Amino acid sequence: MSLNIYLSEKDIPEGSELILKNNAFFSLNTCLPDDEFTAKVLKELDLAERVSSFEFLGRNSRLMGTLHKDRLSTGAKTVLNIKQHPEKIFCTRACPEPVTSFIPFLTEGNIVFDPKSPFKRCGINECDILCNGIRFTTLLDFIPYLWDKAF
Repeated sequence: MSLNIYLSEKDIPEGSELILKNNAFFSLNTCLPDDEFTAKVLKELDLAERVSSFEFLGRNSRLMGTLHKDRLSTGAKTVLNIKQHPEKIFCTRACPEPVTSFIPFLTEGNIVFDPKSPFKRCGINECDILCNGIRFTTLLDFIPYLWDKAF
């Protein structure tokens, strides 16, 4: 499987479910599993650490104690949504940079990504992306393709 990237909502296959409100979807459908991927997302995007399926310790844990998962950033919620619900299509307009930094770690799922959005690289070049019927295995090939589509 690949991470399917749609550059426009009009490119989404008919009958697919597009999630525009990532925070609301996360609250109702996504948890914090005890795995390496979740730990990496929490640490790198929110400077946080998982406590349970519904709680985490944030960067101000001494002051705030444990926090409910709904207090995570939209970026962290969106990345976890993509990973845990690969059959859905998630809009990344509200948080393109956090999502792009995790593209090499997402080997399945679906997103709508505006090619004019900032693209934050994480230092890893390998990826598994399908975009407009073209498969990309390196970000060095994918990013110029994005730029061509943006301008």
